[in-house]
This record gives sequence, structure tokens and C-alpha cells, in this order.
Amino acid sequence: MVLSLVAEQVGFAYGRTPVLAGASLPRVRSGTVTALVGPNGTGKSTLLKCLAGLETPTGSVRVEDSEGASAGRLGDHVLYMPQDLPASSSLGVFEVVLLARQRQSRGARRVSKEAVRDVEETLRRVGLGALAMRPLSALSGGQRQLVSLAQALVRRPGVLLLDEPTSNLDLRNQLHILGLIRELATTAPAAVVVSVHDLSLAARYADQVAVLHGGGVHAVGPPEDVLTEEMLREVYGVEATVSRAADGTTTVDARGLSDPSRAAIG
Repeated sequence: MVLSLVAEQVGFAYGRTPVLAGASLPRVRSGTVTALVGPNGTGKSTLLKCLAGLETPTGSVRVEDSEGASAGRLGDHVLYMPQDLPASSSLGVFEVVLLARQRQSRGARRVSKEAVRDVEETLRRVGLGALAMRPLSALSGGQRQLVSLAQALVRRPGVLLLDEPTSNLDLRNQLHILGLIRELATTAPAAVVVSVHDLSLAARYADQVAVLHGGGVHAVGPPEDVLTEEMLREVYGVEATVSRAADGTTTVDARGLSDPSRAAIG
């Protein structure tokens, strides 16, 4: 099913502390990847939880079909991938991915040969084939993130929300995982929203970039339009050079702080 995620004027506060105030995203369509970027503390994780239905925001979050009609409950179509799986689980890698696969099959009691093959292939694709029998408690943070992605891939969601899926990964695995996310968006197809810190990677793999700042969306659009030296100065407080190669690749090279007083981490 071809779906779209729609978020309009989303607001949320933790107690008396506002985090989001009127954050809206352009329609996120099946087959596309939207990257959420912004400084620490700007609400990227909170917005993803609101989009997933894990928090109750003001405004509107909904999933629509190709005709623009409501596709039903968020939980029926949206899959949220947090930054990390709990390290204390005694289950093995193969088991947790199989459980995700069975959930996609509406809780089928019997494990089919097709399900087993699907899990094996998914683990191979993310690079975890050799760790299939290892318990989660024996994995590194980066390996647990790969397990989370395997759970997402095996379920083939209509809408996939990922919170910093590359934060604990080395450069090779970052490229591998973002490539798989791009592939999932195209082949499932899925509407994907992913929060990332590396702006160059966001530009390389996303169709559109949404910059969060001041409780809302400061700018949104194609990477080449959004990732500008002016935006980096205004939002991140850094002086940077944004260059674009002949193949369209965008690279962000930060030179230093434009305002040293903004160096504190929020």
C-alpha cells in the first residue's frame, strides 16, 4: 500500500518545558527518505515519538493512503526504531528478529520455513549472519542498533521512523545502514523519517531535509536548498563551507564557531 505521513502544527511539552511548538513537515511519501537534523535538544527524538504515536501531541499526525484518505491508526502502519535495544535481554539475535517477523504475520503461532529464511536473509543483509545465535546482552551498542534495523527490515513497514540509527556505528557501517534504509524506502516501499547528526550523510541519502530549531521546523526541502552556510550559522552557530560536487554530493565542512557563547550542549 502506498502511504504518506502527514504532520501539521505538532506541539509537545514535558511538564512545563515546551519542546515542540507548531512543527510541521511536508507530506512524507512512500519511497522517500526525510532526514531530521538540528542541534542537540531541538526535539528530534520527541518529534519522532509524536509521529509514532508514543507521545500525545497537539496538532495533527496521521497516515493517508494514495487518495488522501485516512489509512487508520498510526500503530497499524508506523514502526518506530529507538536509538538502542535494551542490553539486558537474554534473547538471541535470531529470536528477536523472528519475533518481529511473526508480529508482522499478525502473531502466527507456527514458524514457517519462509519466515526462517526471511530472518536469515535479513540478518545477512545487515551483516549479523555470524551473530545470529548470540544473546543481545553480549552485543556492542552498534551491533544492537543493527539488530533494531533488522527488526524493521523484516517487518517491511509502510512508515518507518528511525532515531539516530548510525550513532554508534563506524563510517563503513553508517554507509551500509543508510544504504539499506534508502533501499527499504524504495522497495517496500516505505515513507521513512530518520534523525541524523552528520549533515553530509543526510544530504547523500535523503530526498528532503527538515531542520529543527526553536521548537519548530526552521527549514525543509531538498538538501541542496536547505543545507546552506547561512542556515548553519543561524541554527548551529558555526561557520562552515558547503560544497557540491559534480555528481550532486553535498559536503559540509565546519570551520569554527560563529558565536563561542553558544558552545554549551543543550
